[in-house]
Amino acid sequence: MVELLVLLSSKIQVECDKQASQVVDQFVIKRQFKEKFKSVQNSQTFKGSSANMERYDPRELDVVLREVVVMNARAEMYLKFIEKRIKDDIENIPEEEKTEEIMVIQEKVISNCELSKKMQELIGNYIYMEEYFMRETVMKVSFHGNKYLNTSREEDKRESLLPAMPLFLTRSWMDDYSS
Repeated sequence: MVELLVLLSSKIQVECDKQASQVVDQFVIKRQFKEKFKSVQNSQTFKGSSANMERYDPRELDVVLREVVVMNARAEMYLKFIEKRIKDDIENIPEEEKTEEIMVIQEKVISNCELSKKMQELIGNYIYMEEYFMRETVMKVSFHGNKYLNTSREEDKRESLLPAMPLFLTRSWMDDYSS
């Protein structure tokens, strides 16, 4: 019975890894995630020549970044489910049947999980792109705000920055909370 638990857990995880890898790979391809990441990376590396490079509108990155956050949340939910399920199964095994191999199966399944590795890579790129998104958004808000700061009308000054800042702060807070 114990060997069956070990075998079943590893076989299920292998199949889940295949399916999850396909989903993540298709996301990366369809959303051109690598290309966008490289462009963001290049624009931050060569600041002087960034005007010549393709720059993504922060709104376009916003959709992709939100999808990464959702994917990560779902992956975390799955990994917590598997971890709890294995833990519950191990607790139901009689003490005399518990071996060292059984006690480390939970750690092995989770740490060797391909989904976990793929999501760590995706999240690493996400952090880099999120920084770019925030910087570009702040630059856009301040650029549009500066257009009106040179005017003599106080109403124009307030109207330029006021609507954008709550949206920006809300977005920042929601991203921090969800990731």
